[in-house]
Amino acid sequence: MSIYSNFRGRELEDDPEYQRRLQDPAYRDQILNTTKTTLNEELPFGAKLSVAIFLLSLALIVLIAIFPEVRTIGEGTRPISMGVIIQMMMLGFGAIILIATKTPVKTIPNGVVFKSGMVACIAIFGIAWMSNTYFAYAMPEFKAAITGMVNDAPWTFALALFSVSVVVNSQAATAKIMLPVAIAIGLPGPVLIGLMPATYAYFFIPNYPSDIATVNFDVTGTTKIGKWYFNHSFMVPGLIGVVVACCVGLSLAEIII
Repeated sequence: MSIYSNFRGRELEDDPEYQRRLQDPAYRDQILNTTKTTLNEELPFGAKLSVAIFLLSLALIVLIAIFPEVRTIGEGTRPISMGVIIQMMMLGFGAIILIATKTPVKTIPNGVVFKSGMVACIAIFGIAWMSNTYFAYAMPEFKAAITGMVNDAPWTFALALFSVSVVVNSQAATAKIMLPVAIAIGLPGPVLIGLMPATYAYFFIPNYPSDIATVNFDVTGTTKIGKWYFNHSFMVPGLIGVVVACCVGLSLAEIII
């Protein structure tokens, strides 16, 4: 996947879309601002401090994930979801960074990352929410059809994992739905483990938050969702990654068995 990604596409000086944007005043300043480097600059103390605080927040999140009792409030209750914990930590430490580094708040909305992130956020609420609403309604019928297919032809389990992952956008949820089916029909454990990469299919339909954010972050226009929706920048690298990972996993399963 990395080799393919390294050689695909044109160089920026030969890319017509990039050259068009470079001549467009609406994009030119934004593009030039993203190509600046700080390699030869002495970073201010506030910049170094902000990175240190950010790394501290990551370490704290990992510790909270390792010890679920820290995020459990009251006896007999379930731990707070790590998704909620991550949001709380990032917002809290973001505020700490602003206070500790004395960063002018009014400069934040002018940053390229903030602008791209907010556009992606709005797009995510629209596209991802709509998709989730549609697939949540269709999931019972979809799950029944997939389960029947796997029962009739066990070799299609990899395709079933991939198909379910496309619509639920969660590796854990895909495994929870499909692994009991595989165990019921007697698929060997090592084979199931070897096929686990097939639970990653977020890229197939470009409605996942990271896909939308990536398109918005890339002001050069080289990362995009194609005219026909499925011919987007993530399709081929994603398919290569999943297929190769499954082949390697199955090969290891054969050795183990």
